[in-house]
Amino acid sequence: MILLISLSTYAVLFTKKSSNNKNLYKTGNLDVVFDSNSKTNINIENSLPTSDDIGSKTKPYEFSIKAGKNSNNDYKTNYSIRIVPNSKTTISLDKIKIKINDDKPVLLSSFKDNIISFGVLNQKDSKYFKIRLWIDINAGIEVENQLFSANIVVTSQAIRNE
Repeated sequence: MILLISLSTYAVLFTKKSSNNKNLYKTGNLDVVFDSNSKTNINIENSLPTSDDIGSKTKPYEFSIKAGKNSNNDYKTNYSIRIVPNSKTTISLDKIKIKINDDKPVLLSSFKDNIISFGVLNQKDSKYFKIRLWIDINAGIEVENQLFSANIVVTSQAIRNE
């Protein structure tokens, strides 16, 4: 008798419902296009500490992001751009300066979780980035023979307009 009560309780607590109706949302995609001379990987090696004036003129990593060109619903795209050091990196992030577009140069360590940019793109909007990185002039001689190696990682998520 006890077994019968346990089975009936199990059936009551675990009910499954389903529907044949489908909800299809086409949110499009996020296009990330690096300029022909730019790559997603960053390497700073055999470099000397550099002033902001000179570092701001170095060759940038250039790319654009474009949201939802295939979207047919009312969606926006959240995006974030991170600089993700890899296992080869031997230099501290507080020794690396970064300049994004025309912003003032700052230490890479000043960004939370290395997220250098984030925001929202509406359908078919785009944003262009120029990123320059160099060793800070105040780094000192301890950075000799050290390496900064990282990737530029772009992530996105579709969000429905309210």
